[in-house]
This record gives sequence, structure tokens and C-alpha cells, in this order.
Amino acid sequence: MGLTFQYYSFMEAIDQAFTILLPGVADFRNNHNNGDFIIDARLGFNLSQSSQISFLVKNLLNREYMLRPGIIEAPRNFTLRYAWTLKGKEKS
Repeated sequence: MGLTFQYYSFMEAIDQAFTILLPGVADFRNNHNNGDFIIDARLGFNLSQSSQISFLVKNLLNREYMLRPGIIEAPRNFTLRYAWTLKGKEKS
């Protein structure tokens, strides 16, 4: 079980070309000018010695944020993962 907290501060300066050539970048920056906290969560169980199941949630709060000008990051994402390890012949 685990949580990941990430903080991305506001980009103080970007090239003016982004605000001129990409529609909406200036508005987004004006509305999101304090930085962002992003939280990811994960929970996993060992079902047996050779199998595991995990549930992951990325962007738990479903925040809208940009790490690079003009590219909005992914919304909340759920992943269910099952892993099974095959065992080979044991050497004596």
C-alpha cells in the first residue's frame, strides 16, 4: 500500500510564442497560477507465492495540470494489474 505526493510549482516564465501560438495557454496559466499537488495511490496483495494483484490510481484528485506549456497531463487513471511468475525447473 502506498501514496505518492508530487508538487509542481508554477512555471514563472515561458516563451511568449507558447501564449501566442497555442490557444488557451494564457488562460490556463492565469487560472492555474499556484502550482499543483498530484497524488497517486496503490494497493497490492500477494495471492500466492507466484501471483500478485495490484490496484493503482494515478492523479487521484483528477487535477488538471501542465508540466510543459500546451500539454495538459492525463486525467485520473485506474489500473488493475495481475502478475503471475512462472517457475522453471529447480536445479539440484
